[in-house]
Amino acid sequence: MGRGDYLGLGSRFGSGPSELLVQTGFSTETRQAGYLHYWLGIADLTHVLALRDSGVPPAGPGRRLLTALLDLPGKDAAEGGYDPAYGDAYNSREHLLRGELGDDAGWLSLGRPAARQAG
Repeated sequence: MGRGDYLGLGSRFGSGPSELLVQTGFSTETRQAGYLHYWLGIADLTHVLALRDSGVPPAGPGRRLLTALLDLPGKDAAEGGYDPAYGDAYNSREHLLRGELGDDAGWLSLGRPAARQAG
């Protein structure tokens, strides 16, 4: 995977993270995916429900995103797409969801720092 796949590109970043950051910070976090997977799912669900309470995302994308998030805990963390090249564990999960949901997954990062904003 090239640095061009990093989710932060196109927002405030002109390039992906340095190789040092990928091999230290992001790889340490993604190696813990087996433990983090379930709890990140709880955090993601809570985040999207709070967004919906605020009136975003629209009903259709919000429903599709919540459905996909509810399905994630049943998948093995190895299927979760955790890869330090995508950034931290949250960005790795969003990358996986983008593969399933397309732009609807972008709502997950709304309100998070350095996130690509939903379309």
